[in-house]
Amino acid sequence: MPDPLYLDTARLGQMSPRACRASVDFARFASEQGCSLYLSRFLAEGSTAWPDALSQRYSGLADWQGVAQLKRRLKAIVEQMMQVRSFSLHVPPS
Repeated sequence: MPDPLYLDTARLGQMSPRACRASVDFARFASEQGCSLYLSRFLAEGSTAWPDALSQRYSGLADWQGVAQLKRRLKAIVEQMMQVRSFSLHVPPS
């Protein structure tokens, strides 16, 4: 599994090369395509919903898999945090 993609461009510091490619490709996509049907499909389903030529043109956006996948991943993170918290609350003192 690849490293997480960190897109925090509001902070001062160097971005990872992968995050930089995603940021640049999204800016190019937004300026060239605008608020088109491709944007809606991208947000909902990721770049795999695009024609191959568009996916290749903006290859830095390949990590985005859509809102549904984001929701699944966030849910998994929260569930994992709850398990850790629950476990730490039930550990008897040593």
